[in-house]
Amino acid sequence: MAGEKLSASRHAALGDEARLAIVKFTSESDRTVNEIRQFLEIASPLLAHHLDVLESVGLISRSKSAVDARKRFVSVRHENLPQFESPKIPKRVVFVCTENIARSQLANAIWQSLIGDNASSGGTRPGANIHPLTIDSAEQHGFKIKSRKPRQVSTGDLEKSTVITVCDSAYAELGASNVDAHWSILDPVQAGTKRAFDKTIEQLEQRIRLFKGAMK
Repeated sequence: MAGEKLSASRHAALGDEARLAIVKFTSESDRTVNEIRQFLEIASPLLAHHLDVLESVGLISRSKSAVDARKRFVSVRHENLPQFESPKIPKRVVFVCTENIARSQLANAIWQSLIGDNASSGGTRPGANIHPLTIDSAEQHGFKIKSRKPRQVSTGDLEKSTVITVCDSAYAELGASNVDAHWSILDPVQAGTKRAFDKTIEQLEQRIRLFKGAMK
């Protein structure tokens, strides 16, 4: 009964036109509160109310930007979301983080395993080597890191691919106009634990499986 009540509350929250628009606007790309406010063209207090309602029923989460603590990213909690239409699969996608040693490498490996080979990854400031836990954690989850070493994301990547940033720093460096979707994923390297890498894989796999739903 408790589960049915929560489900009803989530559907009720989405019964409001503005809240439904917020969820759809943030379903494929995490957005800042200011981006949502500009998209809806509503006052900040009213937007705060809508976000509070959505967060109270577990449909969104809000987190500080890793680059600017004054900014808040709004992320959809896809596991709690009533099923919407699956996003279209891009012809080519490139996942970008700063060093290309963890998050973008993992996203690429998961995409290639679940969707196909039309993906790559790169960094805005590539590190020297892929983090050992990136490789180990990926293999334990059934994914394979094919890259030999981190690489610089190229102009060609940005011009010819659907660009998905998986770290706040890369999103800030590239600029919103050069990014098709942003996923605000915490850096597991900073924690340096297997658990942090496992959580990153779970978050990325959850988002990428949405695209798999579009496959017939």
